[in-house]
Amino acid sequence: MLQLRKVVVDSIGDDKVLGIVKKIMFEIKMLYLDTQWRMFSFNCWGAYPPSFYYRYTDEERAKMWEKEKVELLKILEGFED
Repeated sequence: MLQLRKVVVDSIGDDKVLGIVKKIMFEIKMLYLDTQWRMFSFNCWGAYPPSFYYRYTDEERAKMWEKEKVELLKILEGFED
């Protein structure tokens, strides 16, 4: 196992291995946050789980919300008839 680790680290470098480990830890943290949110404080008015707010900037979230708002308004217009 140690030899395999040495081969992997030597072939892709310490920085990349550390980056991969950090990404995995971030994903585990996001999964944990979302699970806790769903188990204890989820309600129908929450637009997005907590991980959404960690992953995207304010500008990206605003664009996504505008896009989804347009789609929701189209759906609501169908019920006006």
